[in-house]
Formats: sequence, C-alpha cells, structure tokens
Amino acid sequence: MLGARELVWLAQGFYCVFWGLLLAAVVGTQMLLTRWLPLVVDAGLGAGALIVLAGSWRLAQVQLPARPGGDVWRRRAHRVRVAAGLFLYFCVPFYLWRRVPDSAYLLVNTGLFVVAAVAYVILFNQAVAGLGGALGQPSLAAEARLFNWGNFGWLALVAGFMGLIVFLAQWRNLPLSTVSAALLEKMSLPVALVLLLPFSLTLALAWGAKDIVLERLMAPTAPPQPPA
Repeated sequence: MLGARELVWLAQGFYCVFWGLLLAAVVGTQMLLTRWLPLVVDAGLGAGALIVLAGSWRLAQVQLPARPGGDVWRRRAHRVRVAAGLFLYFCVPFYLWRRVPDSAYLLVNTGLFVVAAVAYVILFNQAVAGLGGALGQPSLAAEARLFNWGNFGWLALVAGFMGLIVFLAQWRNLPLSTVSAALLEKMSLPVALVLLLPFSLTLALAWGAKDIVLERLMAPTAPPQPPA
C-alpha cells in the first residue's frame, strides 16, 4: 500500500515528464526542420530536457513495496533517471551541430542525442509497465508494452532514413549536411509526423499514469473501526 507522499511524488514526476517531454519534442523537431531559430527557442529544448530530468528524478525517489513489482520498478526508474541525464547532456552538442553541421564530432554526438531520446522513451514506457504491475493496473502495463512496440517500429524508420542519407551522400559525393538538409526540406511534414508520433504515445501514457495515481490519492479512505 502506497502512502500519500509516494503518490504525490508519482503524480509530480509524471506531470513534469509530460510537460518537459512535450516541450522538448516540439522544439527539437522544429530545430531539426529549421536551420536558424531565435536563441530563446533553442533554449526550450534544454529547458524541456531539464524538466524531464527533474520528473524522472522524482519518480526514482518513490519506493514501492518489494512485492509485487517493487524491485522491478526501482531498477527501471533508475535507468529512466540515467537516460534523462544523458538526454540533457547531449542537448548541447545537438545545438552546436546546427551551427557547425560539417563537424564530424558534433554529428556523432547528435546521433547520440537521438539515441538518448529514443532510449529515454523506451525505458520510461518499461518503467510505467512495471508500475502498472506493482499497482495492480494490468491495462496500464499492457498499454505501455504496446506503445513500446510502436517505438521500436519508429526506431526502424529513423534508422532507414539515416541509411538513406548516407547512401545518397556517398552516391552523389556530397557532404552529409547538404543531403540531410535537402531531404528535410522536401519531406518536412512526414518527418515531423514520424518524429512526434512516439513522443505523443509516451505523453499519453504519462498523462494516463498521472490520472491513475491521482485517483488513488483522492480516493476516500475507510474510517478506522472503533475497538470492540
């Protein structure tokens, strides 16, 4: 049985993850599709990642009973916190790569930024699935697993798109930055939809988990029985 403090921490964590991930996803997608943006817009990515880290840290502070599922939740919540820290860290190289797109070092770090974002989404869904099992919410656990399969499919699409960029760059003997910019310009709407789809699924999952936690927090408790 979770106390009021743990339920409040869960609600706070999911709330921060929802709004931080929403901000990071919208700004990050816009940064990929637009070469030059005002600095205040670029800073939105770092702000969103910082809010995600704060929410993930709060979730990792919640200690569930070992049975059922408490140990699983503890391990997965710790992984989510680590992934959130990496996601925030690689925001800086991604911002610099947009200013110096021909830098191989920054390009590699930008790839790691994408990997960190994908890893966070997948690990967060796994943690929510573990929480659903621990709270006796099989529908929440099933929804989280289903969304993760969608994320794996999205990862395959991104890998295929990156492979297409490398192939065209080698075939035409052009810099990767030139090919990627041309493709993103011609396919901006499909790319935006593909990028936002997994985040929208995870956002729905975070909001649903927050609602379940709040329902438990607001549920009336039975009054203590007088001694016989």
